[in-house]
Amino acid sequence: MAQQKITLRKIRDFGENFNETFGFIRQEFSPLLKSFLAVGGIFMVMHSIAVAWYSSEQSSVFDDIFKGIAARRELSDTFTLGYFVNIGLYYILYCAMHTAITAYFIVYEEKQGESPTMPEVWNCFARNFLKVVLYSFPTLIVVFIGIIFCLLPGIYFGVVLTPFATVVMVERRSFADSFNRCFQIIRENFWVSLAIYFVSYIVYSFMSGIISFIIGIIFGVTAFMTTKQFGTAYVLIMSATSIFQFLFYIVFYVSVILNYYSLVERTDGTGLMDRINAIGDKEQTMFDNSGEF
Repeated sequence: MAQQKITLRKIRDFGENFNETFGFIRQEFSPLLKSFLAVGGIFMVMHSIAVAWYSSEQSSVFDDIFKGIAARRELSDTFTLGYFVNIGLYYILYCAMHTAITAYFIVYEEKQGESPTMPEVWNCFARNFLKVVLYSFPTLIVVFIGIIFCLLPGIYFGVVLTPFATVVMVERRSFADSFNRCFQIIRENFWVSLAIYFVSYIVYSFMSGIISFIIGIIFGVTAFMTTKQFGTAYVLIMSATSIFQFLFYIVFYVSVILNYYSLVERTDGTGLMDRINAIGDKEQTMFDNSGEF
């Protein structure tokens, strides 16, 4: 039996968001994962290399701890070039993952529920990635400043601006329009959005944490038994787990994007009007063909 297509533009409550999040992932698992890895895989590998670089800089600390040696550390020993490269690549990877998943949804909607192909997702990704990277940085600064001055404003801006990249891509708006649009669609839906984002992030953290722990133990024990150096084992653990944990971000971003479509439907009602028009067009076609024999 053919799987029922998921309607994107409709109102969802808290429970429906998660039911359809896992339903969408289950239905689109193979093409979604292939597109996610094909588009975002290079950024995951780059970030993994940066993690290995920074971890190798810090590995001597763990070797000293393992040997019972107390070494004095300066602040500059922590905030090295590898640290800042790691942070920069993490931001680019964050944008790439959000852009890739949103691109999948855009093509999915354009094809009216048919699974997108990897080239189709890549074309949409390529058109929007640089814009998302440039546009998202100021929003990150806004959230960061809100957290520094007072935690609550940072949380508020974080919730409001979570679907920012999706707004930029789906609605093809400028930075200012996308920024204002996020505040427009969140009206009267802040708390349910906060709950959705919080729980979906907890689910992501739990799932990625378990898998990363198992993989980290395997890589770590193997490396330590081979090299007898805890620092080397630490580098391999960090670089290996950094790749696998990002795969589970799919759960978080699918939940965020489905909530975006729900917020837009509450605000604009375009999905309902489209379905009403579709019913009217179907009835009109049946009426026009009623005299044919």
